Amino acid sequence: MQGLLWLAVASASFGMLSGVVSGWTANRIMSRKSQVLPSLPSYVEAVAPPHDEAVRFYAAVHDMAMTVTEAWNAVHSRTLGRPSLEQVLDKTRLKRHCDVVRTEAIALRTRLVGFERVMSHANTTYKALDQLWEYNAQHRSTTQMVPVMISNGQGGFTTTMQVQTVYSHTDHTFTPHAAALPAAAAQLQALFVTMQRGRMYQPCIGQRRVELAQLQPDQRSLAERLVRHNVLEVSEEVSADQVEDAVNQWLSGAGIDPQLADAMHALQRVQRHQSAALAATETADRHACQTRSRVDGGPESYRRVEALKSDLATAMRRYRAVYDTMILCSEIAEQLDGWSADAKTIEGDRAYVGRAIKAYESAFPGSNIDVDQVTAPGWPFVIGVSAGVLAAAVPPALTMAYYLGAYLL
Repeated sequence: MQGLLWLAVASASFGMLSGVVSGWTANRIMSRKSQVLPSLPSYVEAVAPPHDEAVRFYAAVHDMAMTVTEAWNAVHSRTLGRPSLEQVLDKTRLKRHCDVVRTEAIALRTRLVGFERVMSHANTTYKALDQLWEYNAQHRSTTQMVPVMISNGQGGFTTTMQVQTVYSHTDHTFTPHAAALPAAAAQLQALFVTMQRGRMYQPCIGQRRVELAQLQPDQRSLAERLVRHNVLEVSEEVSADQVEDAVNQWLSGAGIDPQLADAMHALQRVQRHQSAALAATETADRHACQTRSRVDGGPESYRRVEALKSDLATAMRRYRAVYDTMILCSEIAEQLDGWSADAKTIEGDRAYVGRAIKAYESAFPGSNIDVDQVTAPGWPFVIGVSAGVLAAAVPPALTMAYYLGAYLL
């Protein structure tokens, strides 16, 4: 018995040591990966003109973020006498990009004024449609006797019956309000007129391309090296297609195109289906039903109006994503510019790169460049050790418990 216990202890100790080693290995791998972040210029000068507000704004956001990641890479490439990110940061270049971000965000909002007006009308129209139906749900419950096990204090249990309240069903009522139809119809027509007159700007920057052939030979060579070392992180040469794909991620991955397109498609669905929804509501009667579910879709006429509301909500939400990106990136540009200009205080490396990553991910949700590779210090080690120790310690612990139980019995 004693030999088996010693064997279990030795096995557990070996497992814990293996966990420490695996944690250290995981920490080294993740730390090494976070030492090199994607850093690649936008090469906006190689995008065929004209460059409108959207092209200038998104190029500047990209270059602002990449100026910070470039400094991060420069710092973490050193092993001795490592300076702070702010000390190696190209502050002049960062300021230039931050200024463009703030200026072009204002210009882009002005260009999108047609969308802003339409979304204001969409919000009013949503409220008008919300008055067409009243939905009420009454959740009913009942009582029943259920057996409950209670300890008798002597190592045994007794069974007793207790009253318990349980869900029974829900009574749903859907009441149309025909008197609200004229106001809803008027708001819908006002919305469509605003759409028609609003000059709904569609930037379509995803259809633009960085033309590598327009770059100087040394710029193309640098782009290839940056894609290989800082984006793909491979040692072998990369193809021209891979380079072209990487340098165009800020165009193809920008969120504004799909976000505005989704908003327009949702509004167009409202325009197509609003007549049928209003007509169905006009002839609808009060609908009541009882179900074992807490929610119910309601009659078809009610669902038609709910679909209109859902599409309006989608349109407002998708445009709001564009608006929030402009505001967020402007705020981050202001913050980064202020940090770099303040000679009295040196901000932390992770503070800089954290803000740059947030701006990039907000502006380019469709990009396949993973900029967020910075791990929290020590976490890979802790997780690796915990997993290794747990996996290796459980079997010996079960073995010890088994033989100890057999010995005692």
